[in-house]
Amino acid sequence: MKKLLLILFVGVFIFAGCNSDTVITPEISNNTQSNAKTWLKFENSRLEKDFIVSKTINGAIGGRLDINNNLGSILVTGSLVVPQWAFQTTENIQITFDQSSTYAEYKPSYLQFDTPLILTLKYTNVNLNNVNPNDIDFYYVDDFGKLEKVQYDSKTVDVSNRVLEVVNARIPHFSRYGWAK
Repeated sequence: MKKLLLILFVGVFIFAGCNSDTVITPEISNNTQSNAKTWLKFENSRLEKDFIVSKTINGAIGGRLDINNNLGSILVTGSLVVPQWAFQTTENIQITFDQSSTYAEYKPSYLQFDTPLILTLKYTNVNLNNVNPNDIDFYYVDDFGKLEKVQYDSKTVDVSNRVLEVVNARIPHFSRYGWAK
């Protein structure tokens, strides 16, 4: 009887784990647990809802996806530049900005780029009280679910003017990108 119950329990556990509705959340940390990073959350200000920007781009030609949205108290502006021959297909590029954090999901997630895409992104009117600018940087979730720092030309973390900005961030593949501390 014990063996039957054990087999039944293991079967239910495996079935639940293989369910197509199961969501796997990447681990939000960098290479060491002592330096764990977390996405920067909006405090006392937030977007009214998640918002999506999208555009169909032929990778052989290249293109630009402009970002300009003021759904709530926070203004999000910028652009994602796709250099010519960054990828070989025509794709519907989509960026979904989270309503409560400073990250966004970039899709389709399977895309790897022959030449990195270039992202310039600015959040204006973000409450950065109690934030040390030296502790914040721009990251992406790598293939192993770890946060990795993005290469970029410059960043701005301006507490008094309530601005977060990254300029010319190199995007090697689509994933979740955003500000973390």
